[in-house]
Amino acid sequence: LLIRAVFPNLFLVAAHFGNFNKRHPCSRQTAPQGAVSGSSCFILQGSGSSCFILQGSGSSCFILQGSGSSCFILQGSGSSCFILQGSGSSCFILQGSGSSCFILQGSGSSCFILQGSGSSCFILQGSGSSCFILQGSGSSCFILQGSGSSCFILQGSGSSCFILQGSGSSCFILQGSGSSCFILQGSGSSCFILQGSGSSCFILQGSGSSCFILQGSGSSCFILQGSGSSCFILQGSGSSCFILQGSGSSCFILQGSGSSCFILQVPAPPAGLEREAARGGK
Repeated sequence: LLIRAVFPNLFLVAAHFGNFNKRHPCSRQTAPQGAVSGSSCFILQGSGSSCFILQGSGSSCFILQGSGSSCFILQGSGSSCFILQGSGSSCFILQGSGSSCFILQGSGSSCFILQGSGSSCFILQGSGSSCFILQGSGSSCFILQGSGSSCFILQGSGSSCFILQGSGSSCFILQGSGSSCFILQGSGSSCFILQGSGSSCFILQGSGSSCFILQGSGSSCFILQGSGSSCFILQGSGSSCFILQGSGSSCFILQGSGSSCFILQVPAPPAGLEREAARGGK
């Protein structure tokens, strides 16, 4: 049902697979399945129980390597490039139109679901049990690195840029429209939920068990650094700027409208502060 929903014309193209395998000279070596038009290049290596379903139009290039029980479902139009490497039980579902580039590396039980239109670029690296769900339109760029049990759900429209690094059990849910930029680094059990519209910039760094929930509209900028068990809930509209640094168990809940600026730093308390408080000192 998922394949039928994502690729409605996939089963119509499957009727042409038999004729393609008969007339293609390399079909006896790699046994690919797909329809080719224009100047295309397919370099496939599959071991175990693998499945390759490819469609390329224009000047496309597919370089695939799969081991174990892998499945590759690719559709490319225009000048597209797909470079995929999958080991273990991995699944790649890609759709690219315009001048797109997909560079994927997956190990373990990983799943990549990508859709790109316009001039988009996806550079993904996933190890362990990771899941990437990306949608990009316009001139977007996705650079993702995930290890452990991580999940990336990204949606970008306009000229957006996503640079994500996640280790441990992390979750990234991002939505960007207009000219937005997301630079995220998360380690441990962290969760990033971001929504940006207009010309916004998110630069986040989280370690430990941290949670970032951000919403920005207009020309806003969020620069956050959190360590320990911290929580950031931010809402900004208009021309606002948030610069936050938190360590230990801290929580920031901010709401800004108009032209506002928040600069917060919560360092660890000095060593003698608790002794002064115990003696009644200020």
